[in-house]
Amino acid sequence: MRQRISNSVFSLITFVGLIIVWYLATRVLNIATYILPGPRLVLKSFKLGFVDVWKEGDPLASYGYYAPTLSTLKSTFFGFVYGGFVGLLLGVLLAESTVFKRIFLPYASAFQAVPKIALAPLFIIWFGFGDFSHQMMAATLVAFPLLITSMNALHVVDEERIELARSYGASRWTVLIRIKVPSALPEIFTGLELGVIYALLGAIAAELVAGSDGIGARLMSQQTNNDIAGMFAMLIVSGAVGASLHFAMRMLRKRVVFWV
Repeated sequence: MRQRISNSVFSLITFVGLIIVWYLATRVLNIATYILPGPRLVLKSFKLGFVDVWKEGDPLASYGYYAPTLSTLKSTFFGFVYGGFVGLLLGVLLAESTVFKRIFLPYASAFQAVPKIALAPLFIIWFGFGDFSHQMMAATLVAFPLLITSMNALHVVDEERIELARSYGASRWTVLIRIKVPSALPEIFTGLELGVIYALLGAIAAELVAGSDGIGARLMSQQTNNDIAGMFAMLIVSGAVGASLHFAMRMLRKRVVFWV
């Protein structure tokens, strides 16, 4: 408990310190607001996007920040689910089949080297301008890290435990489900913690290219309108969303992998 309180206090002090440095930098160096807006302008943008919309009676109004944040969260969630499922499935297949690994892994590695932002126009052609193309972009960023993490985690399971199970007549499926997967879960959750951040990045990247809503689309709209303070506000929102998702995944890890 003391350690948690100490960490929280340190984080708060660091945050306040950064705000002070930011404020002093804009005032002392006299930086133009269209280059680096001060904390007050960004706070005003937050108020407009999160508070004033309630006064208008519609918190999901086009100028509010709730709708784009919820849209990005939706694309992130489904992209994480799709990409996580594919990545884990392929990771298991590659770990269990040497032939499949030799055939598929080089192509997966080559695909990972392709800049994902370059795939966004193709995804829009294939899947349309809706949320599904954003979800597919998010899934693409999630799948490969989980594939590699799960494959490697399943490879390093203690061979003595596997041999002992087989000596008692355990089938290959039983060994996989009862021994390999539980032993690999800590490493798999490490991949999931990274994957949820990649999913968010993929969703925002797709929205930047062609999105009618979402954090990425709002950033492009604010850039067009030269609303730099609004852009800073949305970037802070995206950072807060990413930190919250990572924290949620860590809490889930503690619940599921409670023996580590």
